[in-house]
Amino acid sequence: MAQKIVWTHELIAKFEKAGFTPAIIKELTTLGEVWRFGSLYIVIRGEGKELVWMATLGTGIHSHVKEILLTAKRAGATTMRFHVADDEKAIVRFWRRFRPVEIKGEGFDTGAYRVDLGAVI
Repeated sequence: MAQKIVWTHELIAKFEKAGFTPAIIKELTTLGEVWRFGSLYIVIRGEGKELVWMATLGTGIHSHVKEILLTAKRAGATTMRFHVADDEKAIVRFWRRFRPVEIKGEGFDTGAYRVDLGAVI
C-alpha cells in the first residue's frame, strides 16, 4: 500500500548513505514528495499533467512500478518523465517495457525520457 511520507532527518540520511549528493538532496526535499511502497521510496513531483519521477531508493521497484504508474494516471497524469545521467543509461532498460521516448528539445539536456501513460497502462 502506498504511503505519502514527510522528509525527516532519518530519511535524508538514507539518501545520503545511498550516495545522493547534497545538491540533489536539496532539490529532492524542496521539490519532491516522498512515497513509500514497502521498502521502496520514490520521490516524485507533478508538472501539470506530467509525473516527474525524481529518485528511487530501496527495493521492490519491479513489484510496484505498475501500481505507481496506475496511481499517477488515476490522479490525472498523462505522461511520466524521468532523467538519467550519462552513467545511469542502464536505467532506461528497466523502463523499456513502458516504451520511453527520449525528449529532444523542450529545454532538457540529453537523458530526459517520457512515457505515455495512456499507451502503456
